Order: sequence, then structure tokens, then C-alpha cells
Amino acid sequence: MFKSYDFCHPFPCTLPYSLAIVSSLRTLNKAVFLGRFVVVYPNSRPKRMNDFFVNDSGNKTLLAQMLSDFDTGIESISSKKKPLAEALRFMPDDQKNHFIDVLDKAIHDDDELHNSLEKGERKSIQLDNRRFILSMKNGELQAEELMMDHGNKGDLFGLLDESDGTQRLFDLVPAYEVVKGGRVILIDEVDRSFHSKLTEMYVRRYFELTKGKACQMICTTHDLNLMTLSLLRQDEIWFAERTAEHSTQLYSLSEFKTRSDKSILNDYVQGRYGAVPCILENDHEEG
Repeated sequence: MFKSYDFCHPFPCTLPYSLAIVSSLRTLNKAVFLGRFVVVYPNSRPKRMNDFFVNDSGNKTLLAQMLSDFDTGIESISSKKKPLAEALRFMPDDQKNHFIDVLDKAIHDDDELHNSLEKGERKSIQLDNRRFILSMKNGELQAEELMMDHGNKGDLFGLLDESDGTQRLFDLVPAYEVVKGGRVILIDEVDRSFHSKLTEMYVRRYFELTKGKACQMICTTHDLNLMTLSLLRQDEIWFAERTAEHSTQLYSLSEFKTRSDKSILNDYVQGRYGAVPCILENDHEEG
């Protein structure tokens, strides 16, 4: 059974890719694969994101340190819980009060939502260019927001002020922690908004953090620079090719019995393994 994990937006996923990279640990148990499958779509968001990057004492976590390692320019991360009205002080009073009234009514009209907040669950909301985590304490709505310091404590960045690539890291770095629980995690378009070097580092860091653990990560990607036997085994690289019947065929690099010292990227670009887009030249004359 597939799980959307603690990520929002569990939309259906397709695989319209010419290349699929499978990055796996060697000790995966079949029962784990069938029962603990986690899917991260391109627009998925961790529901409890703040917990991954700031601990209860307000100090940044190991995962937060990784954001610096990925050359984001983030020096520190902070998050402070406030009453909702105080957190929304950036809004004009009339708009703020109207929003709080509408939100409060929506929560109390939805028994399931209200009960989940009362039990300590948290929900994510986005306003303008800011994202907040909502919770409830003694019947009062609380909000917290991650703020990033790029070297100027007087001018902090909200999450949505960050670049697309940095926002994507905030979505994917928590997967390192999730997969350690013996899960299989599927990341659709792992390279979206990433520099090629960053995508490679993300995969390498996965291997480092999960060494010896029974878990697996499966990624779809267009990044050809991941196609190297210094990073992945032959049976961990799979191709996806559209057939003449408009179905998709999946097959492994290991079927080609390629030498371990071979440059598989060059062979792929030359078409040896298939799964290369067939792009037609436009020879149509203007009428």
C-alpha cells in the first residue's frame, strides 16, 4: 500500500521520462517494500517541516546544517511559535481580522479538522509569499514560520523568499530522516530546480546517511550526469522508453553487460541503450 508519508499534495504520478535512476541500498526487505512505500511528488511539502530543521530549544538540526553544506548561503534557521494574530501583523488589520474569522469558522465547521488540531496535529497554510505551520494551544490558533539568516540578521528570508532550488531542498532533505525508518521512498523528478552537482551530492549523501540500514530510495530524473558507475551500480540504473504502442518499457543497464570502466553516459547519448527522445526536424515551409 502506498503512503504519501507526511507530505502534502499526494497527486497521481506519471513517468514521462527517457531515463529513470534507481538508487537503492543492498539490504532491502520485501515486506518493507510492500508495506512502507513513501511517495514524494514534485509539488509535495513536508507537513511538519519545521521539526526537521529547528529543535525544541530553537537550535538548528543536523538536517539544517546540510542546507549550508549544499551551498544555499543559509547561515542559521529560526522558528518561533506565536498567536496567529501576532504572526500575521504584516497584513493590514482589516484583511488580517477577516482572514482569521474565515479560518476560525472553517476549522470549527469541520469537526475532523478541529479535532486533529486539538490533538496536536499541525497544518500548513500559505499567505502571499509566506508559509506558516498552524497549531492549536488551549483553543487558540498558533502559527510558526521558518526564517533564514543569510548573513544579515536584520533582513531574514522566509521560505518562499528562497530560490526554487533551495525550496526544493527544504522539501527533500527531510526524506533522509524518513527513509531511515525502514521505508522505501520514491522521489519524482529529484533533479527539479537543482544544479547537476547538487543532484549528485543529494544522492551521494543518501548513501552516506543510510549505510547499513534496510531502506531504499527510487528516483526519476532527467539529469544524465547521474549516469555513472562511480555512483550507481548497473542494476541501479533503469531506462524508461516509450514504445510504438504508446506504452512505457522499463529495463536495466545490467541487461547490456557493460564493463565497469565504461563511460555509460557517452554510450547513452549515442543511443546504445535506447530511451533517447526522437526529435524531428521542422521541414515545413511557411504557406
